[in-house]
Amino acid sequence: RRQVVKLPAYHLVKEEVLELAGLYCDLQTYKHLPWEVREKALEDWAAPYLKKHPDLSCWEFAAATGSTLGIFILGALAADGELTKEEVNRVKEAYFPWICGLHIMLDYFIDQEEDQREGDLNFCFYYRDKDECSDRLDLFVQKSFEQAKTLNYPDFHLTVIKGLLAMYLSDGKAGSKLNKKISSRLIATGGGNVKLLYLVCRLMRLKKVI
Repeated sequence: RRQVVKLPAYHLVKEEVLELAGLYCDLQTYKHLPWEVREKALEDWAAPYLKKHPDLSCWEFAAATGSTLGIFILGALAADGELTKEEVNRVKEAYFPWICGLHIMLDYFIDQEEDQREGDLNFCFYYRDKDECSDRLDLFVQKSFEQAKTLNYPDFHLTVIKGLLAMYLSDGKAGSKLNKKISSRLIATGGGNVKLLYLVCRLMRLKKVI
C-alpha cells in the first residue's frame, strides 16, 4: 500500500481498482461454498450487476470478476503522470468484462474434462451445448479486440489478447477431441498473428519452457 500510493495517478484509478478487487474477493467467497448452495449464491450475487451488463450471463460475469488483469492494467496506468479519468474509464470498460472475461473463460474452457472428472465448478458447463460455448467464446474474442482498438497504445492491449489466446489454446488440453474444433475457431478469429504466437507457444511447451 505504501508503494502504490506513491504512483502519480493512483488517485485516478483507486476507485476502479478497489471495485475490481472487491468483485474478485466476492467470487472467491461464493465459488468455494458447498456445492449444494454455491450455484444459487453465485446467481443471487451476480444478478444486480447484470443490469449494467445485460449481454452477459451470470456465469460469464462471474468469470470476468475472477481475472486480475483489470487490476494490473490500472496499476500500470497509475504510473502515468498525465493519465486522465477518461482514459481510466475506457480501459476499465475494455478490460471488464470483455478482456477479463476472455481470460478466465479460456482457463475454464481448457479445464472442462478435468473439472468434470473432479466435480469442480466450471462456468463453461452452463452453456447449453458446444455450439453455444463456441459462439460465446468467439464473441468474447471479437469484443476484446474491438475494445482494445479504442484505447491509447492499442497494439499493447491487442498483444495481451493475442497472448491469452496463444498461451491457453497451445495447452494440450485445448487440442483434445472435446475442445479442438472450438480452439481452431478462436485461433482463426484471432488472425494470423495469433496463429504465429500459438505455434511459438506450442514449440515452447514441447521444449518445456512453459
